[in-house]
Amino acid sequence: MVREFLFSIFLRFYVVRKYIFLLTAIPVEDFSRKGFC
Repeated sequence: MVREFLFSIFLRFYVVRKYIFLLTAIPVEDFSRKGFC
């Protein structure tokens, strides 16, 4: 029970950190330049 609770917190933190990294670290021009859009 404690393990699932800690895993859910870790998973949520990982997703939020990854989302913030995608928003801030990679500019939109870099996406369009590499053809990801």
